[in-house]
Amino acid sequence: LAVEHENLVRPTALANLAYIIYTSGTTGQPKGVMLTQHNVLYYLHALTRQLGDKYRNIDFSSNYCFDLSVTTTLCPLLAGQTVCVYEGDILDAAAFRAHLNTANVGFVKTTPSLAMALLPGSDAQVDALMLGGEALTEQAIAALSDHVNAIFDEYGPTEATVGAMLAQAYPRLHQGIGKAYPNVNLHVLSESLQPMPIGAPGELYISGLGVARGYLNRPELNAERFIDNPFSHDPAHSKLYKTGDLARFLDNGDLVYLGRNDEQVKIRGYRVELGEIAAAIVDQQGVQNAVVIDVPAPQGKALAAYLVAEPDLEITELKLALSAALPEYMVPSHFTLIEHIPLTG
Repeated sequence: LAVEHENLVRPTALANLAYIIYTSGTTGQPKGVMLTQHNVLYYLHALTRQLGDKYRNIDFSSNYCFDLSVTTTLCPLLAGQTVCVYEGDILDAAAFRAHLNTANVGFVKTTPSLAMALLPGSDAQVDALMLGGEALTEQAIAALSDHVNAIFDEYGPTEATVGAMLAQAYPRLHQGIGKAYPNVNLHVLSESLQPMPIGAPGELYISGLGVARGYLNRPELNAERFIDNPFSHDPAHSKLYKTGDLARFLDNGDLVYLGRNDEQVKIRGYRVELGEIAAAIVDQQGVQNAVVIDVPAPQGKALAAYLVAEPDLEITELKLALSAALPEYMVPSHFTLIEHIPLTG
């Protein structure tokens, strides 16, 4: 037999895709965000550098289709950390608290609303709690601080590889949503892409190693959301991702989030677009028109639909049809029949 003496060919490269994750789209066409292996390694470096020894014994209790699972599965495995898999119902607070104690969990990542449903009133104590996907309130920080040694608030769209910046909310080190991760630049710009002065609001753009390759098979949308960066000649910062978020800088360099610049809202940590849900409702038999809004709810926000429809429309059947067409978190909790939808000229 012939003996080969050549080294094995490396089957992959940093520019290759690591995964594609889908986010909601305004036209009912979900957008597949292409993340490279280089993107993932950037994020791993950011986590380990910012969290240090607090990133250990990591809880995995989220849906793997949600990109926070990159924080709780892929990155800890790459870093040689232990992943503590929770196999129970995430809404079973007693079972989840027992999991935290039994597995000696040191790091939990979830949404503020879910953390508020699971941790207060328990004897569970974890080293670090990372929250994202929703706005973090002072009331939530106060309620959760008895059960953790540190609370971190992470901001970042899927298109910037899970997270682009971090704020330590307890003990308080940052205001707003904090500062950028290493190898990321944040730009608050006007409509004409001019940098806004400190304190002035503008739209947030992100550049750096976390910016995704783009959307799968969506060249027009890529041209709109991933634009050439006029502020840098560094290849690592060649693109600016247009977040659609409004923000402003504080004097100390921390960033304050001011809300969305479009119709997107956060429901249970998922970013959804109200127009997409309304379009799915109008597609159902017997529905003539629909508007969807987000409303306050005990665990954060919920979706409410107002629709013009045939008088004999069965809401139960409508919900079932929507459940087949949309993810569960995008199906409105409340439906109200109205005679017409007011329009402003």
